[in-house]
Amino acid sequence: MPGQINLRYDIDGDDPKAEFFLQLSPSPFPDLSAVQKFKVDNKSHLDIKGVTPGSYDLAKIRELNLVARQGWVVFGDRRMINVKAGESVTVDFVRDRGARVSIEVDGLEPLGVSDAKILIYRNDIRLVKGPGALFEGLVDALIYDRNGRCQTPKLLPGTYTIVAEVYRPAPKEGGFLGGLIGADYRATALVEVPRVGEAPRVRIEMPKPPEAK
Repeated sequence: MPGQINLRYDIDGDDPKAEFFLQLSPSPFPDLSAVQKFKVDNKSHLDIKGVTPGSYDLAKIRELNLVARQGWVVFGDRRMINVKAGESVTVDFVRDRGARVSIEVDGLEPLGVSDAKILIYRNDIRLVKGPGALFEGLVDALIYDRNGRCQTPKLLPGTYTIVAEVYRPAPKEGGFLGGLIGADYRATALVEVPRVGEAPRVRIEMPKPPEAK
């Protein structure tokens, strides 16, 4: 007998409609062609019926288009859920308290780039060791553009690590850039999101290129 997943999505400052993936056999690098995907309106919910009982990997998909390199697909606020036969399980992507965080990134121009990928992690990821550090506690991602405004969706109260990653432009001679591409430059900052009131503004200073030191 199948089960049901009741997915609730309500995050101030986030996309009007978000895409979620659901996968029976969890993998650190899910193949998007092999998962079920669902679009849900913000401030709304979706009842996913006829779900085969078992453990599932569920996350919100965020697509980023960077100027310097290829686009990225990020799986945020990821969690494991267990669906039992004939039962419903409610999963909340809801942030009904906390605050949005404004982010300022300095030092992009000397690096020859105009954008940075911003990753938002729960807690202090400097304490996380091993290959899972890139995925442990990843909440969300966005792009910082010097000509725009960078502000996170609402984050629940707690400590977060804000990571800015910069990628230099790909070589003009072309060629396919495959696999997991490491950032050319990376800098982090910690922020404490309060239960009520505004969060502190985060300022991240990118490292200077070797020739500028």
